[in-house]
Amino acid sequence: MPELYTSNPSHTSNSKMHQPVYSYADAIDRARPSVVNIFTLKSTPSQNSSRFRFQRPRNRTSTDQGSGIIISENGLIITNYHVIEGARSFLVELLDGRRVDAKLVGTDAPTDLALLKIELENLPAIPIAPENMSRVGDVVFAIGHPYGASQTVTMGIISATGRKYLRLAQYEDFIQTDAAINPGNSGGALVNAKGELIGIASGFFSEQVRSDGIAFAIPIELSNFVTEEILNNGRVIRGWVGITAVELNIRQISELNLNLAQPQYVTIARIEPNSPADLAGLKVNDIITRVDNKLIRNPPQIFELVASYRPGLELEFRVLRKTPRGYYELSLNPKLIERPN
Repeated sequence: MPELYTSNPSHTSNSKMHQPVYSYADAIDRARPSVVNIFTLKSTPSQNSSRFRFQRPRNRTSTDQGSGIIISENGLIITNYHVIEGARSFLVELLDGRRVDAKLVGTDAPTDLALLKIELENLPAIPIAPENMSRVGDVVFAIGHPYGASQTVTMGIISATGRKYLRLAQYEDFIQTDAAINPGNSGGALVNAKGELIGIASGFFSEQVRSDGIAFAIPIELSNFVTEEILNNGRVIRGWVGITAVELNIRQISELNLNLAQPQYVTIARIEPNSPADLAGLKVNDIITRVDNKLIRNPPQIFELVASYRPGLELEFRVLRKTPRGYYELSLNPKLIERPN
């Protein structure tokens, strides 16, 4: 909770100049030292403008900037994958002015997360909130370095949780907030009113450059999972079955004489040769009704569900398969393998 201050306790409460004022300064002071500025150096091929065609194109060096969060006293820094993507070197600047090169520990492009490490003493690790405690209406603060400027704090509330299908990453479970998140804030912290980390600022929804009050952060639950996977395995290990699924529209459902009372149907559009799905007997045009006894409502649900299981597990798929006499239901159990890169 914010601290309560008064300008002068001896004055009467009738004075508008000395009304109680709520401040979150102590909470922000807990988190600010842990949020760093990340500078990257990238090489991109430049177009060859020479009239001599045999001359090799030169690489063009560019710099970029984003934010990151110190999550451990031994120098681990979490940030967005898109902040460091394609970079060959990383420079981290702390709030106290110290600068140091960072090493890349690992990345997970499907969740847009990356892990760096720096070697310095007396590093301020951010307090991390307990998992699954964020609620719509909670006061939150975004801390980062927008537009390459010095560290900035913006305030808002959690507008929604569990936001998916935004096409910001392959695996999505975003916190939505109206705290301003602008270019350069990516990889910065979203903290609660206690100064505890609840999310990693990732992007904003706007048709213009400025933020329009719809911004997104990766929740700490997903960040913790990715961090542990990278530290333990060097990568995030996910299950894979080898199908591409699509959602049927109302016209297709009607043409197939399916039950219109069920709001959505998902069918297999492609099966990778020799994949677990192929070996288990799943077929193109099979309609998936349940996976692991969970009702399937859309294709991304299958993608996320399968990925949440470890390779080696046999996962039950219930499907409807069409025959000349109509549909019949069958159960197939593909054995998951690790998702290819």
